[in-house]
Amino acid sequence: MLFSIPVTGFISFRIFHEVNRSTWLAVGMASFIALLGPQVDRMGGHYSLSYGFLLPLMILLLVRWIRDQEWRNATWLALLGVVSGLIHPYLTLMMGMFIMLAYAWALIQRQVQNWKAHIGWLIAGITPIVVIQLFVSLFDDRSGRPTDPWGFWVFMGDLKSVFAPQFGPLKTIAKSFINYEQIQWETVAFVGSPVLVLIVVVIIQIIRRRSLFGTNPLAFLIVPSSILLLFSFGLPFRWMPDFTDNLGFLKNFRVLGRFSWPFVLVLSYAIFSVVKWTSRPMTMLVSSVILILAIPEVVQKHAHLANKISAHPNVFAPSYDASCDRSLVEDFAAIMPLPYYHVGSERWSLEPDQNILKESMMLAYKTGKPLLSSIMSRSSMYDTKRHLELIAPAMYHKELVDSISGNVLILADEARCNEDERALLSAGRFNCSNELTLAVVQPEHFQAKIIPLHQQDHGLEGVFREHIDSTFLQGYLELFEADKLKLKPGQYEFSCWYDNQRLDRTDIGWIVEQQYANGKSEWTHYEAIDRTYVFSGDSIRFSRPFKVLPQSEHIRILLKQRERDPIPVQIINYQIQPLGSTITEFKAGRARLNNHRWMETDEYVVEEFGSQSLINTLDSLTFTPQP
Repeated sequence: MLFSIPVTGFISFRIFHEVNRSTWLAVGMASFIALLGPQVDRMGGHYSLSYGFLLPLMILLLVRWIRDQEWRNATWLALLGVVSGLIHPYLTLMMGMFIMLAYAWALIQRQVQNWKAHIGWLIAGITPIVVIQLFVSLFDDRSGRPTDPWGFWVFMGDLKSVFAPQFGPLKTIAKSFINYEQIQWETVAFVGSPVLVLIVVVIIQIIRRRSLFGTNPLAFLIVPSSILLLFSFGLPFRWMPDFTDNLGFLKNFRVLGRFSWPFVLVLSYAIFSVVKWTSRPMTMLVSSVILILAIPEVVQKHAHLANKISAHPNVFAPSYDASCDRSLVEDFAAIMPLPYYHVGSERWSLEPDQNILKESMMLAYKTGKPLLSSIMSRSSMYDTKRHLELIAPAMYHKELVDSISGNVLILADEARCNEDERALLSAGRFNCSNELTLAVVQPEHFQAKIIPLHQQDHGLEGVFREHIDSTFLQGYLELFEADKLKLKPGQYEFSCWYDNQRLDRTDIGWIVEQQYANGKSEWTHYEAIDRTYVFSGDSIRFSRPFKVLPQSEHIRILLKQRERDPIPVQIINYQIQPLGSTITEFKAGRARLNNHRWMETDEYVVEEFGSQSLINTLDSLTFTPQP
C-alpha cells in the first residue's frame, strides 16, 4: 500500500508527459497528487481501496487511447479493469462507467471515426464488468445474498466532500462556514489545496479570454468525469427512489461517494495541464502559494493517518499474542466470542464490543480455528441467520451447532455479557488477563434440552395479546391505543412476529408514543427491527423493552415502514407484557412461551396442561419451524 504512493507519483508524471507538461513543476504536482489523493485515506480503514495508482493508470491508458486509437491501449484498459475488480469490485464498475461515459462523449463530439474504434471503446468499458460478474456467478456458492444492502441512500457525496479542505491552513478558514460533521469519511475525496489554487488561476485566465483547453485529452475527460461526479452525488436517483429500489445490482455499490474519485483525479491532472505559465513572476507566485498551503496539508494528513494506524497493534505480528493464554484450555474445534457479535449483513447484525472483536479475531488467526462470528458485508442471509441463532432461546434448533465436530472455546468479557450469555460459561472457566474469561463447552450445551419455564402466570395486569392472520404493514400500523389497554407506569416488553416478503428488506421500526396531560405527545422509544436473532422460516420475532412514564395519560405503539416505496409485511401476532414476567399459552399438544412460536411434543400429546405437568415434559418438546 505504501509503495503505491511513489507509483502513483510516477504515473501522474507520465500523464503530464503525455500532454507535454513534463517540467519540474509537473514533478511537484505529481508528488502532491500522490500524497493527497483520495485513496490515501483508505490506508486507515479500507486497505483494498488504498491502491491509489490504479485509477491514474486508467487515466494514462485512456489518454493514450483517445490520442492514438491503438487497440493495445483498449486491451490494457480491459485487463486493468479485470485486475482491479479482483482487488475490489468498486474499481471495476468505476472504471467501466467512466470509460463508457467518455465513449458517449466522444460520440457526441464525433471523435469515433470507424468500427474498430467503436469495438475498442466497448472492449475497454464493458469487458471488465462482464468478466467480474461472470467470475462471481461461477465461484460464489452462497445463496440468499441481500439484493438491497444498507447504505446506498446514506453514503452519497456532495460538494463539501469534494471541495472542503480536510487538513492544512485552508481547513482553519473553512471551518468557520462549513459544518464538517455533515461530511462522512466514506465520501471524502478532497482535491487538495494545490488544485484549488490552480482552479482560481484558470478561472482568472479564462476571464481574460485565453483559450486554455483546445484538444487536450485531459480536458476532454472533464465532462464524463463530471457526469460520474453527479452519480456520486446520488443523481438522478434522489429524484426517483421508487425506480431505484428495483436496481439491485446498482444498490450493491452502496457508497456512491467513492465514484467521485475519477473526477478528482481528472480535475487535478487537467487543471495543471491547461494553466498558462505566462511569466516567471506569475510562476513563482503561484508556486509559493501552493507550497505554503500544501506542505502543512501533507504533513498534517499523514501525521493523522500515522497516528490512526499506530493506535492499533499489529495483531498479525509474530511477537503479538492474545490476552488469553490458550494453553490453559483443552483442544477445541471453534471459537465463540461473548458478548456475541455478528455483522453478516447490514440488514441483520449485532455490533461488536471492540476488545472482544480484536481478541477473538486474533485468537482465531493464531489457532487456525473457525470463529463463530464475523464482520462482513452482503454475506448470505441464511448464513447470517444460522450464526445469530446460536444465542436464540433453547426451544429453537441451532443448525450451525450440528456442523461443529468438537468442543467450543468461549472467549468472554463476562462483565459485559447478559444473563443468557453468562449461562453458557457454566461449563468451566479459566481466568485470563485483560479481564477476559475462557470456557470450553460441548456443542450440545448450545441446544439445551430443558426449556426453563416458570409457573404459568394467570391474570397478569398489563398483558395484551392479539393474533393477526393477514395484516400488511403500509406506512404506519397502529397496534393499540389507550382505549384498548390501560398500562400503569412501569417497564414492559413488546414483541411481535412478522413475515417480510423480501428477506433482506427490514426498513421497519417500532414507535412508542406517550401522550401527556398537557396535550403534548412524544416518541419515547424508536428502534429499527433489524437487531434480532430469533428466526422461524421466513418469519422473525422482534422484542424490545419500553417504559410507561407516570405523566402519561395515553400510549400508542406503532409499527412504521419507510414512506418511500413501502412493501407488504405480514404481522403474525404481537404481545405486550410486564418486563420479566413469564406468559405461557397452551393448546392441545402445544405450548407457547412469551410469544415464542408453538412447541410440539414428538412423543405424545398432552391433553391437559397444568404448569407442573408442562415442566415435567419439557425435555421432550421440540420446536417446529413454521413457514
